[in-house]
Amino acid sequence: MAPRLVLAELGSEWTDGPSGELVALARALRDAGAEVVHGGAMASVEAVAGIVEQEDPAALVLGLGAGQEMEATPDQVAEVAELVATLPGLPVYGLGELARSAGLPALPADLTRALAALRR
Repeated sequence: MAPRLVLAELGSEWTDGPSGELVALARALRDAGAEVVHGGAMASVEAVAGIVEQEDPAALVLGLGAGQEMEATPDQVAEVAELVATLPGLPVYGLGELARSAGLPALPADLTRALAALRR
């Protein structure tokens, strides 16, 4: 069974549209055999948690909008911490430097191996 992943961006006020990086990752994950649910830009922790609850994924890949900052603000770090606490036991990965500066690990570069580890 292919692992299901949810991809979403937290903080729709920081982005003008879908992140090209998130769309490219969605395609790569599908090509590697994952089932991908692309949630797009979400305005709140509750919205992201809601799609995760509905979709029951093996993992969440989170971007923090397409902002130009390379360091997460204290508010972004707090939102990410709140989201991770809301989803106990679910692996949450960050997309890009901004998400990683907020404390999220990157999805391993070897997607095939990463997806094999997420299979249920």
